Amino acid sequence: MRYFTLQGTSEQSEAFIKKVGMPLDDIFEKAEFILGASPQPLRNINVILCDDAVQVQVIYKERYKKPFDGIAFISLGRMDIVISIEDASLRVFAHEVGHAIVEQYFTPRPAYGVHELLAQY
Repeated sequence: MRYFTLQGTSEQSEAFIKKVGMPLDDIFEKAEFILGASPQPLRNINVILCDDAVQVQVIYKERYKKPFDGIAFISLGRMDIVISIEDASLRVFAHEVGHAIVEQYFTPRPAYGVHELLAQY
């Protein structure tokens, strides 16, 4: 994979790719096209695979010292997408990839609301 480094077991990686339903690099390229943004130079995106949402929430709380009830998030400074395999889908992963593209394309970083709107788009 050109854009991503998966962090998890081979079983987790296989399960995640199956849940997402298409090659991860294709998702990145489609998101770049839709957003009309091609960040250069591109930083690799780490995808930290968690078995379920509880593991995602534990990582979030460790990093940010506050509660979180989601199934995925991105640490923008680290370029880490943390995602629950159990809840993974193309829509959820593509949204986080959108955040990664916006983060790397825009300097300075857009306001949170703009960041979220672009990632949703």
